[in-house]
Amino acid sequence: MFTGIIESIAVVEKVDKKGKNIELKLSSSLSSKLRVDESLSHNGVCLTVTSCDEDFYCVTIVDESLKKSNFSNIKVGSEVNLERSLVINGRLDGHIVQGHVDDIGKCIKKVDQENSWLYTFEFSKKYSNLIIEKGSICVNGVCLTVTSCDENFYCVTIVDESLKKSNFSNIKVGSEVNLERSLVINGRLDGHIVQGHVDDIGKCIKKVDQENSWLYTFEFSKKYSNLIIEKGSICVNGVSLTCFDVSDNKFTVAIIPHTYENTNFKFLKEGEAVNLEFDILGKYIKKILKG
Repeated sequence: MFTGIIESIAVVEKVDKKGKNIELKLSSSLSSKLRVDESLSHNGVCLTVTSCDEDFYCVTIVDESLKKSNFSNIKVGSEVNLERSLVINGRLDGHIVQGHVDDIGKCIKKVDQENSWLYTFEFSKKYSNLIIEKGSICVNGVCLTVTSCDENFYCVTIVDESLKKSNFSNIKVGSEVNLERSLVINGRLDGHIVQGHVDDIGKCIKKVDQENSWLYTFEFSKKYSNLIIEKGSICVNGVSLTCFDVSDNKFTVAIIPHTYENTNFKFLKEGEAVNLEFDILGKYIKKILKG
């Protein structure tokens, strides 16, 4: 199992055709860390290491894999993306979080890079072990890759597509954001499965203080009405919540004091935009029923 977070690049040093299969000899900075029979993702294709030493390793690609991938075009000098398989006690970088916020970060820098933006966020030093370069971080419900970091700062790049489909265009220096690292695969699945792929931009249309809890009502695009159900799960700015009073384009959530104090819900005002991600199970069921 892999996450899609690339660790290194390998260079093809030799290509041997053996019947319908081919054997590749590759060099990589990971070569010395590999072992025979280990699974390794090459351009997204899972292959088994058949031999290795300090500088090189070999894999065999069978005819079926050649037919269904771009490896039939591989040649000496080609570069391929590498990722090692998941570590049992490691984090599931790439796609899955739970909607349980780890920390509130603050935007301290925003740089226009033409068709993308580079954001720098500050976070609590006590969470420095949660942020790694090339690792995944969920920011206000958007799954992003950390491009650089130190003990209490990290940078992410937001491409134009993500800007269009999230509230990142409203984030400025000083804005507070919800942060969550990817799921650890040896723990309980609290919350619900969140990919960090925003479906819609919602709008807070009502906020009610009930003394020891807060009710927020959000408006969203009607085209997503069949993806949200009464007492179902919804992810709002990266927070896993249960929705109620659901209509074709509105729903309400209740926020307990702990969530209020430990997320950016305490800063959210009526009229502001939020990132919404609907339940992944509902999206798959909708597609299956549609045929």
